[in-house]
Amino acid sequence: MHSVTPLLPGDLNQSCDPGSLPFKTTDELEDLGCMLGQERAVEAIELGTGHDLQGFNLFVLGPAGTGRHSFIRQFLQEKASKESVSTDWCYVNNFDEPRKPKAIELPAGRGRRFRDDMTQLVKEASSALPTAFESEDYHNRRQEIEQQANQAQEKAFQEVKEQAEELDLGIIQTATGFTFVPLHDGVAITPEEYNKLSEKEQERLQQDIADHAEIILQASSGEEEGANSIIADPDEIDPQSAILRRYSVNLLVDRNDSDGAPVIFEDHPAYPFLVGQIEHESQYGNLVTDFTLIRPGALHRANGGYLVIDVRKILIEPLAWEALKRALKSREIDTKSIAQAYSLIGTVSLEPEPIPLDVKVVLIGDREYYYLLMEYDPEFLEHFKVAADFEDDMERSDENMLQLARLVASIVRKEELKPLDNSAVARVIEESSRNAGDAQMLSTRMRRIADIVREAHYWATRNDNSVIGTDEVRSAIRMQQRRMSRIRDRLLRETLRNTILIDSEGEMPGQVNGLATIQLGNFIFGHPVRITANSSLGAGKVIDIEREVELGGPIHSKGVLILSSFLASRYVTDRPLSLSASLVFEQSYGPIEGDSASAAELCALLSSLAQAPIKQSIAITGSVNQHGQIQPIGGANQKIEGFYDLCKARGLTGGQGVIIPASNVKHLMLKQSVVDAVANGQFNIYAVSSIDECMTILTGLEAGERNHKGEFPEQSLNQRVVMRLKEFADRQKKSSG
Repeated sequence: MHSVTPLLPGDLNQSCDPGSLPFKTTDELEDLGCMLGQERAVEAIELGTGHDLQGFNLFVLGPAGTGRHSFIRQFLQEKASKESVSTDWCYVNNFDEPRKPKAIELPAGRGRRFRDDMTQLVKEASSALPTAFESEDYHNRRQEIEQQANQAQEKAFQEVKEQAEELDLGIIQTATGFTFVPLHDGVAITPEEYNKLSEKEQERLQQDIADHAEIILQASSGEEEGANSIIADPDEIDPQSAILRRYSVNLLVDRNDSDGAPVIFEDHPAYPFLVGQIEHESQYGNLVTDFTLIRPGALHRANGGYLVIDVRKILIEPLAWEALKRALKSREIDTKSIAQAYSLIGTVSLEPEPIPLDVKVVLIGDREYYYLLMEYDPEFLEHFKVAADFEDDMERSDENMLQLARLVASIVRKEELKPLDNSAVARVIEESSRNAGDAQMLSTRMRRIADIVREAHYWATRNDNSVIGTDEVRSAIRMQQRRMSRIRDRLLRETLRNTILIDSEGEMPGQVNGLATIQLGNFIFGHPVRITANSSLGAGKVIDIEREVELGGPIHSKGVLILSSFLASRYVTDRPLSLSASLVFEQSYGPIEGDSASAAELCALLSSLAQAPIKQSIAITGSVNQHGQIQPIGGANQKIEGFYDLCKARGLTGGQGVIIPASNVKHLMLKQSVVDAVANGQFNIYAVSSIDECMTILTGLEAGERNHKGEFPEQSLNQRVVMRLKEFADRQKKSSG
């Protein structure tokens, strides 16, 4: 077996040469006019917004900080500015059924004119009618008509009376007019009750002002009774207000000042703010309403354009998600209160006429929401057929590095920050690769980059520099980490005080330093953990103590179960695995998940079986499969740095180091202090491909490879494991008879 040599300093960090960047400062660069590294998502957005068929709404998914919101805002505003302005919508009184106000659609800007004209009409009627009824011509004409009517009535009455008496009928006057009754000896008898005739429906004039001229006169003169009779609210005490409300226009959506189609970002998509609401007024202890109290929602304001909603916010609002789907399916906005829509109360309320809906909805959220909705809501894909999936990273090519530099220039110019020189941009590029967790990639989470540039501007101002350099960028990165590193520093402090037991020197069988990561918000750090294994005669089971006490997650448990399969298939194929072993993370008091410690657990188990001490100066991370191959893991940079920080605090000896999977080398973007320590021979990083290479480094013993007979070399570590397992099997066979 070939020996594993430590990695070279050049393998640990893919630096960016400032000289390779074709500019001296970002002032020389143009603004970035496109979305960085998101070609696939942009294509989906163009499809979704360019398709008019029902259901082709957008779901923009991806991690936060990639610029989803800002790009959607810019894209939609540019697109909407080239589209026609949407229409105005008004609600007016329904004179036949006041509970059901009528919706009126008008060209953009006409709604405001319509409202103002109706207000002016009522004002003019209120002043013109009293003047007309007080004029001399009106009184003369009225007196003439009354005289003519009285004369005609008297003449007709006499003629009818004479004819009735010939038929022994009499005429009597009642409160409602005249009626005939039988006569007996000239005396009227009690009449039977007659069926009443139905009244003829009166013709209705436009906006029914003529029919209510008398009421308008009463309102103008201050009389209350008549005015109150024409509105739904019997407690209204202002006659003039009553008239104005009856003939007013509720301008729900006003596009008078609009330029292009509307683009609405609804930050609070609660049910009433989404579909609109009907407000109430308190009068004499009662809640009353009318059509003037209908308020628009986000769907009203976005009608004819685009509505953007954060999916998490709408999902946590009661019944809002169902209301949105219902509106998209029916293609109309039906404004009702939650209680009215779901028959929670029986009180009478308004039922406004629904408004036709033509809107493109864009939901923005994490991938988890998209896949959960796809799985559990069968109507989801009916309404959101286009997914725009934003990338987490992009290739670290020369072109993309220049694009990133242009993005930095855009931020600098937009926020009026100090320019960055090429060395500072090179450091930003390196940090972007570190954020991506891959030396060959760049992170697309631009929020982190923007924050670094902003903070570097602060340090440049403090240092009285006109240009941001490498020192300012490093200060920004270092101080960001310092502000979030209280827990990390406390763990290190308690380890140095031996409250947390981690050895970084000496040897011990069945004990190894594994590496774990902790994530607190956007801050991830690594720290060493002690993993121990015990082995004895048993029934072939490897006990995961973390799983037994329900602290181990399913992926971690899977990694431990693989160990039993590996032992049985590699070492004792001709007899049963008669082993009882236990594995545990020492001083771990919280959940453990992931399989990145399975290689360390197997090393501890093999060390216990072979009674081969493990060097405590070397930590290990990696996943192992059933064939003993080491598989890549996440957080390699943070895990290495976590153990390095402990070793540095105790004093670097040159024998300390970390074992990582060989497939993780391309991900390394270690901080400069680790690279310098490796270059000076004070720290070592090993890249391995098999568990045998791990055991050789950790124990100093050759693991040994099988010969043509399938046997391991004498005194090799693997041979020790075989002999121990055979001993267990023989003892098990003997004890069972």
